[in-house]
Amino acid sequence: MDIGAWREFNSYVPAGGKILDASRATGLGATSDLRLVSLPREEYDAVWAHESLFGYKADECRRAMATFFLTLKPRGILFVSFEENEEFHADDYASLVRQHGFTLISSGRDARYPERVAFIARRI
Repeated sequence: MDIGAWREFNSYVPAGGKILDASRATGLGATSDLRLVSLPREEYDAVWAHESLFGYKADECRRAMATFFLTLKPRGILFVSFEENEEFHADDYASLVRQHGFTLISSGRDARYPERVAFIARRI
């Protein structure tokens, strides 16, 4: 992960905002199945979901995205990254994010792993 992505994400989070770490390495994604987890509604100002949906099929990503939407406060910020595969490419993932009630703020790729794409988005 590029530290620039964290900095950009964090620049959109209100001062003192509550961030859910749903990343695969250190957060909820490391200890829980994000397809099944239940989170409180409108609890967080931001969700950091770095690498947490890698390996998920399209329907599984949809369930996780719905969970992220519900747990974010209105206008909350989401960072989510995906790994392109035969089923989904960057444009498909961008569409998935928008279909779940988010406006895209920015997108990018990991220079070390070009098959990985990430989005910063705001809950509508």
